[in-house]
Amino acid sequence: DVSTLDPGWASSEQDRELSMNVYQRLLEYSFTKDSDGSYVWKGLDADPSLAESYEVEGDSAIFHLRTDVKFYPSGNPLTAEDVRWSYERSMKLGGGSDLSNGGLQKPSQIVVVDDHTVRFDFTDVKGNPVPATPTLLATMRMPNYGIVDAVTAKKHVTSDDPYASKWLRDNVVGTGPYYIAKRSPGQEIGLKAVPDS
Repeated sequence: DVSTLDPGWASSEQDRELSMNVYQRLLEYSFTKDSDGSYVWKGLDADPSLAESYEVEGDSAIFHLRTDVKFYPSGNPLTAEDVRWSYERSMKLGGGSDLSNGGLQKPSQIVVVDDHTVRFDFTDVKGNPVPATPTLLATMRMPNYGIVDAVTAKKHVTSDDPYASKWLRDNVVGTGPYYIAKRSPGQEIGLKAVPDS
């Protein structure tokens, strides 16, 4: 079984595998189709996912979000605030060490430009700007950086749990292709395709 449904706390292979199916990230792993029809992973390459497109400008990466994405089961639309809050919570929960190695040291470096645009500004540990690198962008594909429905999750925030970790441990509010239709902890997890996705 998984130890958590919360992408920010995904640590086991089971946690990560489930997160990849029920949450999406800004970027996903890139594959190329081989001559025999199989798909081959392209290393550090990343393809847009929740980001419709992105560009790198010096020490910043700007992501333009898809406008056709809704969270399941709430139906809330994906916004740049969902992205900002999801990354902030991952960094605050201790899962952001991969990000800090690549140039994201604190949540204030993630800027909501408008409802469908978010900018990441990269620095070293002393706050000096550093170029946005393919390595950091590749990190954004990892299961821990699944984008959470911030509107729904924030309804479960408490003073001792400012990122709704207790609630998200047992509940999924993602945009992945599947949702959890049934779960018997320690026995099985049944996934079904999200309707109309």
